[in-house]
Amino acid sequence: MMPMSCARAVALLLAGACAIAHAGEPTAAVAHPIGSDADLDHYLAHVASGESPLDRLSPPAKRRFLAAFREGRPSTADLAAELTRDEARAVLALFGLEAFVPARMRAAHLAIGASETPDASARFDAIEKAAFAPEARAAVSAEYRRAFAPSQTRSTLRRFSDGDVALWFRAAQHRVEVDPDADLHDLTLDLAELERRGVAAPAWIAGTYQMFLVRRDIADARTFRANHPDAGLPAPPEIRDESNGKGPTVLAQRDDGTLVRRTVTLDPHAQVVVIAGCHFSKDAAEAIETDPVLRPLFSRNTAWITPAGENPADPDLARWNRDHPLAALRTAYRESEWPAIDTWNMPTFYFLRDGRVVAKVVGWQGRRDAVLAGYRALGLAP
Repeated sequence: MMPMSCARAVALLLAGACAIAHAGEPTAAVAHPIGSDADLDHYLAHVASGESPLDRLSPPAKRRFLAAFREGRPSTADLAAELTRDEARAVLALFGLEAFVPARMRAAHLAIGASETPDASARFDAIEKAAFAPEARAAVSAEYRRAFAPSQTRSTLRRFSDGDVALWFRAAQHRVEVDPDADLHDLTLDLAELERRGVAAPAWIAGTYQMFLVRRDIADARTFRANHPDAGLPAPPEIRDESNGKGPTVLAQRDDGTLVRRTVTLDPHAQVVVIAGCHFSKDAAEAIETDPVLRPLFSRNTAWITPAGENPADPDLARWNRDHPLAALRTAYRESEWPAIDTWNMPTFYFLRDGRVVAKVVGWQGRRDAVLAGYRALGLAP
């Protein structure tokens, strides 16, 4: 499964990424991959003289890419915005991350960030910072309303530079990523303007389509796909609705491959919801399965859910469920159906009474006793 939220940093690095064969142009000679601020400082001061793969990025994009690395949240977003596959691989090879080239890259180099205005760059920096705030949904929504929403009109966008329109699009992406109730109007408006100019990155087209799927707007997804016949977008899934309208729903795959929407039924007075799906979640599931205290607790009143952005037909998901029946995962149909879930980072353990959170544990390493305390808070453990 795509590790969307094991940690927000990992999510941004791996979103849309795939392993590729060793190919591309030679990269700048680096004795060892850059793994720390000190390594990066040494490379920039002593190795990157003359020409560096980083120089293929526009100055604003290069600044954001390096700042994200220094802040511990490496992101391929600016690579996908400007570079070809070989160019991105050369940059990531500096950090030993060449296996994580984004799946969709430009066919031809376009340093779109070169036309950003300082004001637009500063606004985008602020909303990116908000995306990593403890209360990201509220912080991003507030920043978006202040700095971007007022100018989300066709006539205003027409007056912007290519780089500024791209930042408005990426800000709209941040908004819909953290707020499942946000509409896609601004996102599609910005993309349409970028496409009109012929500067839209393939990753932006695929990302917008993914948002239709995440929100289960299947009819709109079909229309969007039909309007982008050359984008290589997969067909949207066929979903059979077997929900009863009495609670949040999930998608499950039958043995015949059919996707079915079903209502999650838990004791309304004591619910445990585990957001899971990444390798840290696997560590948690394996530890819980062999824990004589936790195993019986997790055998009841507990639902393991993976974010709506995950592929419910992913073979890895079926493999997980075969290997971990106690922690069998289902994919959230819509994240907005789970109002108590304020972060979809994985793994996160929510302990709810009558739909309200009484305890929340983020992560697993060193958190076993905190998880047990959550069950005690619900009266499910002595």
